[in-house]
Amino acid sequence: MNQMRVPLPDSGEGTKLAGGVLLTDVTVQLHENSVPLFVKDELEHLYESLYATLAQFQSKHDASLADVHTYVAYRAGKPCAVLLFRIHGSTARVLNEVMTIGAADIERFASHVFAKYRSVSVIAFHAIRSDIAPRVLRHRFEVSEDIVLPLPASEDEYLAALGKSTRRTVKYYSNKLKRDFPSFQHQVFTGDDITREQVRTIVDMKIAQMEEKHRPSILSEEDVDRMLRTLRSYGVVGIATVDGKVCGGWISYRVGRNDFMDMCVYDEAYHEYRLGTLCCYLAIVDCIAHGGKECHFQWGRDEYKFRFLGVQHNLVDLVIYRTPFAMIAHAGKYWRSAARHLKRKFEERRDPHTSS
Repeated sequence: MNQMRVPLPDSGEGTKLAGGVLLTDVTVQLHENSVPLFVKDELEHLYESLYATLAQFQSKHDASLADVHTYVAYRAGKPCAVLLFRIHGSTARVLNEVMTIGAADIERFASHVFAKYRSVSVIAFHAIRSDIAPRVLRHRFEVSEDIVLPLPASEDEYLAALGKSTRRTVKYYSNKLKRDFPSFQHQVFTGDDITREQVRTIVDMKIAQMEEKHRPSILSEEDVDRMLRTLRSYGVVGIATVDGKVCGGWISYRVGRNDFMDMCVYDEAYHEYRLGTLCCYLAIVDCIAHGGKECHFQWGRDEYKFRFLGVQHNLVDLVIYRTPFAMIAHAGKYWRSAARHLKRKFEERRDPHTSS
């Protein structure tokens, strides 16, 4: 483990002392080829994102994470940034995704990595939210979006904030469903109470919906097992039944005070009851009931996400270069990100929803 003190960039950060002195030092620790045990909790606390958790890293990348380096920056003795990364040739790729990170943290991390690893000439972040551009040599591409619903304190407050049409739909069809099917129930399961059968049932409904739209989708048994492992750590599953038979449901992941909606499905036999809309609403209400801060509908600018008051936040690929020569030498590797960026800019000209 390497440790050093790194001065903060001149961005006004720090703690003002009684004598008017500004404390601007941050301690940085680098754990090479190692992910310390404390990192799991710190990642969840700092970023509250499914895509910045050890469970997600292990599922997406490599269960062992044997060649992963861990960067930890401390301010006043507490972690203020935790970034995991791998080095492939001359590129350091950060594993953390779909999280908010400030320009000062990015600058400090880049400075430390470039100083420590002389062979690294490029640092690549994927799908992060960083509203303030860091003062580094970089390319910044908007590649996706996260539709985020800021949550109020109560269901009544949320229902009152919805548009008149959406509010009327939720109330009318909820009453109609319960009136026509008195046995209707909606139950929420978390952690070890989530069963493989529940997950498989929701997944199969999702596959059926995709096929109905002529968008074939296949989730293998291994995919379901992988989902179940993550669900046991962060999962929230809603199951709707009529006469004991599953008629709809949803899968979400809860990290800190944030929920990440993954699937919301229903049996087509209940289409006239707007059961898909009701399941989505019930998932949001569950997050509110547990003191949630945000519900993330994730990517895809589907109209219903905005009807439920989601706000678009753009996700960017950020590529940082050591030198102008490195920028020229490596620019061609990121043509896919550049193409996605241009495509999004073209589409946004026709998109009525605002983004940030």
